[in-house]
Amino acid sequence: MAQNKEVKTAMSGKTSGGNGRYSAKNPVFMLVVALIICLVSALGTSLFKSSGGSVSVKTLNWATPSGHRQSAQLFVPVTATAENPAPAVVVSHGWSDNSEMQDASFIELSRRGYVVLAIDMYGHGNSENVAVNTWWNEENAANGLYDGVKLLVSLPYVDASKIGVAGHSNGAYACNAAVMLDNKADKPLISAVLLVCNDAYYSKTNYYDSFYDGSDVQFVNRYGNRDVGIIAVQHEEVFHRVQYADGTVSSPRDYINQPTAQSFLHFGKNPAGLENRKSYTAYTENIEGRNTIRIIYNPDLFHAWTFFSARGTACIIDFFEKTLPAPKPIASNNQIWQWKALFNAIGLIGFFLFFVFFILAMLRTRVFSSLKADGPVQLREVDQNGRKRMWRGLIWGALFSMFSYPVMFVIGVLARPAFFNQERAWVLGLWSLVCGLFTLLGMRANYRRYAKTSGLDLREQGVVLGKEKMLKTIFLSILAAVCTYSIVFLTTYLFHADFRLWIFFTVRAFNAEKVSSILKILPFLLFFYIVNSISINVFNRIQIGKKEWLNTFVLAVFNALGAGLFLIIMYGYFLAAGLLPFDYLAWGVSSMSFWLISIVAILLLFTVLSRVIYKATKNPYLPGIAYSIVITTMLCTHSWTALV
Repeated sequence: MAQNKEVKTAMSGKTSGGNGRYSAKNPVFMLVVALIICLVSALGTSLFKSSGGSVSVKTLNWATPSGHRQSAQLFVPVTATAENPAPAVVVSHGWSDNSEMQDASFIELSRRGYVVLAIDMYGHGNSENVAVNTWWNEENAANGLYDGVKLLVSLPYVDASKIGVAGHSNGAYACNAAVMLDNKADKPLISAVLLVCNDAYYSKTNYYDSFYDGSDVQFVNRYGNRDVGIIAVQHEEVFHRVQYADGTVSSPRDYINQPTAQSFLHFGKNPAGLENRKSYTAYTENIEGRNTIRIIYNPDLFHAWTFFSARGTACIIDFFEKTLPAPKPIASNNQIWQWKALFNAIGLIGFFLFFVFFILAMLRTRVFSSLKADGPVQLREVDQNGRKRMWRGLIWGALFSMFSYPVMFVIGVLARPAFFNQERAWVLGLWSLVCGLFTLLGMRANYRRYAKTSGLDLREQGVVLGKEKMLKTIFLSILAAVCTYSIVFLTTYLFHADFRLWIFFTVRAFNAEKVSSILKILPFLLFFYIVNSISINVFNRIQIGKKEWLNTFVLAVFNALGAGLFLIIMYGYFLAAGLLPFDYLAWGVSSMSFWLISIVAILLLFTVLSRVIYKATKNPYLPGIAYSIVITTMLCTHSWTALV
């Protein structure tokens, strides 16, 4: 009786030590706290995004000369006027990203007086979807980047003679494509080009032609008298490799000594017999009557870390200060974008707090009160055989997750049905399905051989639910996801703010076109997270030591261990050898590594949140369904989308 009273007290939000209405155990109180955190995040994000109000921030969505709809963010310093036009820069994200990922660039450049246009390339963010195989066709204007250049030129407060472009990874490819279009224009518009984590054009042949010994390459300066820079990070997972005639591949750490890089620094000449030029040095040459710059930066960074790094950002600032001098010069190490990133991360805390406590608060309502647990939810006591089975299951699950990922990545990329028009979402969804099936088969075997005879009651543990409870579970899950995401739409509309941390979590507002992609991938993740929730909260809710948190900690670690081990092995090898294990297989395969970074964090968080919800409901489906909707939405609104 005393134990039941304690449970009822916790569920009602009352505590023996104070007023329950203002207790951390009161879900309504915590719901208000979560909203306050989200508001603080939005205000802080807006403050630093606008450089304290000295930069006007506008969200654009317009019909481009290419005939497509493009989305972008425009940053206009108060110093940029028709009487005093400012230099301007188009910044572009990489593969499966969006304009928000360029916040370090657009904040630091705009606070120095540049007008900045941060675009969503076609098929990304809220821009119109186009067929992937047409991204680089001339009619799509460098997948929208050259359309951005044309927009900047048309603005009265922009100095049309001082236009720069900068892009990360696939965005750098877009910069190169824009230069090729600009070369054909009656009046070229681009003055400066910065390629971040991608290579320059160095020959008359196609961009991705391999370099063989230097003898068969016709080196050429395809940039004319534009100023051009490259940020070639030392631990580049995808680019800055050279395959020689003997089949060996050079390390990106040695990029500055590669013939391609040396040709670039020598303005397109064959580097054989010429001096070996260095990184961080601006080399100049008079081309067509203009002193033109070539420079390579070589920071000790990884591909995906570059746009979330003070060192990478300092290189961007330095390049444009050299090529398009800032109206308001500020030292390159004086950066404030990290504060915006901090407030973005604070918003994530509020987002997930709201998600959990919204569900717990709804359990107090008449409609959903029947979903509350009817008694205390405790760890199961098992014998030594049961504990051994748990550890074996966790280890096998982690190993299967790790080894199956590269297999499913290759299968998913090579055999993606056109119906699934988001590559990353499809690959991760397929992998989730396979891992879910493996876990389900393992639980079935465990139940038949041990758990059933040892007293595990699936109905009592919530695995078997009645029709009414299941319908209410589905309804509450959808309601929780919709209401939580409504905060994101509201803060985006009012403050131009999103909630995210680097590429770990990216919670953003989206347009209606993304809904179909979400619905296509949802069944895969729905299956995985329901199975995962049953595994965490029913089969592996076993006493380990004296404290319950120890069981939660162990399960969280093993839930993310497969993905974590894959990353540790890949990057450990990379740091030791200078190349990734898959570098000799095919271009682009090594990009599978950083797709997993966010998955580690997502699985860790799910273990904790699902345990909190299960303790209040003894219902493994509620956290599985609700969380899968949120994560699928996050994934599909942060992936490129092809035209179906």
